[in-house]
Amino acid sequence: MDEHGYSEAKLQSAWRNQTHEEIAASIVGYIRQAALGEALLPFDQRVAHAMQKISRLHDWTPIQRK
Repeated sequence: MDEHGYSEAKLQSAWRNQTHEEIAASIVGYIRQAALGEALLPFDQRVAHAMQKISRLHDWTPIQRK
């Protein structure tokens, strides 16, 4: 991995900089991909897709959309 820029020191540094929440989210994402066969999407994209689906379900008022 060194030849691709992933030295042991860099990997250890990256690991130390991760929060428990980020690690857990990554694990859940990989399990989801394996179980459902869905591609991994960043959280903000998943939220945007969900909001698009919800917005199509009803004629929302401007206040409700906000």
